[in-house]
Amino acid sequence: MSNPIKRNELLKPYSRDHHNGLLLCWNIKVVLQKNIELNRISNYVSSFWNSHLKAHFLEEEKYVFTVLPSNDEHIIQAIKEHNSLRAHFEKENMDIATLQSIEMELNAHIRFEERLLFNKIQEAATETQLQQLNEHYNNEYKEEWNDEFWLN
Repeated sequence: MSNPIKRNELLKPYSRDHHNGLLLCWNIKVVLQKNIELNRISNYVSSFWNSHLKAHFLEEEKYVFTVLPSNDEHIIQAIKEHNSLRAHFEKENMDIATLQSIEMELNAHIRFEERLLFNKIQEAATETQLQQLNEHYNNEYKEEWNDEFWLN
């Protein structure tokens, strides 16, 4: 078992966002196994995207990723994954395959960011850069979904 990641306090809000994203993945996985109506799941996923995750991606790209050079292999990978996930989340009609792709890709993406990319950013960032990241964070997630169908 690996040791917990020591995240700098100023990066922790972004990591908490990742925790919420992992909960979304878990919820998708659970409800797909329970044969819940597809529109209930897709509405929830779309709401999470529009109310939170879309802004999280933009904040990362505008502030967090810029700590490293734009040609860094991990930054290139993260942006490529963001673009793939955007395409899934912004589909007009999400089907089961799209939801499964979101669950798998978002889970893998968050784990990549937490285990590799954020560690690299944390090591490279100056204290001033970390402080600026914290100042630019403006995306505290508040669950506002009343239909908790994953609990059924």
